[in-house]
Amino acid sequence: MAKSARTKVTVTSAGPTATLEVATSLIDAELLDVLAQIEALLRSGRELQQELLRLRGVALPSTRRGGPRARTMLEELVGSMEADNRQLSRVLRALRAAIRRETHVLNSRQR
Repeated sequence: MAKSARTKVTVTSAGPTATLEVATSLIDAELLDVLAQIEALLRSGRELQQELLRLRGVALPSTRRGGPRARTMLEELVGSMEADNRQLSRVLRALRAAIRRETHVLNSRQR
């Protein structure tokens, strides 16, 4: 199984506007990863909330869950949220790294 590697794209001959375009596009791509992880965390949270409502009898049950099965489901949902949170931390670090990598381009635009 091949691992995909990110490569830094640098535009030198197209001038500062193109370089800024590339730099901000790279940062934007990282930001989209962050937003996708936030959405995954929210989905898991909504699913957990729906399960709690089912247990309380507030929502219509899709299946009859109770006792140990319900607890297992809740624990699995929280585990999923923890995994989403870890992944969110990773993509936030990648976003920060992209911003740091492209700082020279961003700073040159402000001058």
